[in-house]
Amino acid sequence: WMLVDADGRFITQRTHPQMVLIRPSIESGRLVLTNDRGETHAVPGIESAIGRMQVQVWNDSVSACRLDRATDAWVSEAIGESCHLVTIDDDEVRQCDPAYADPGDRTGFADGFPLLLISQASLDGLNARLDTAVPMIRFRPNLVVDGCGPHEEDSWRRIRIGEVTFRVVKPCSRCPIP
Repeated sequence: WMLVDADGRFITQRTHPQMVLIRPSIESGRLVLTNDRGETHAVPGIESAIGRMQVQVWNDSVSACRLDRATDAWVSEAIGESCHLVTIDDDEVRQCDPAYADPGDRTGFADGFPLLLISQASLDGLNARLDTAVPMIRFRPNLVVDGCGPHEEDSWRRIRIGEVTFRVVKPCSRCPIP
């Protein structure tokens, strides 16, 4: 899922800090949004999409499914401007940055890559230097590993989870949001 403005350009917390007030959760397999007043909105599935639209994620143009008008109204009120909640089909291809990725490596609406890796030791090392500890969620990782030293993951080239091997292509430049 991604929020886009009326022109289809992606919206982020960098420019719309009020997005932090929308809490997503998954309930019975569906996305549910909750605003800062505790009001919820159950987002319909992709089967209820009202059409497709071209959206812009950084310099990439992607075909997205626009969900229903009630969802648009709910998120527009929460954000304070007209916007749409869109989702991406599994068969839509957005190539990862070819400077780091192999041909065929793809992502959805993520900034650049589908997975973001961090170690518990890196967070623990950071928190040891801070007056007030920060939680892991502030860094929005997909994968959190344990059993290594702080920042060891920055030098890894491959990781394996079960039988699946992943390439670690580059460290992530963090935005100011965390």
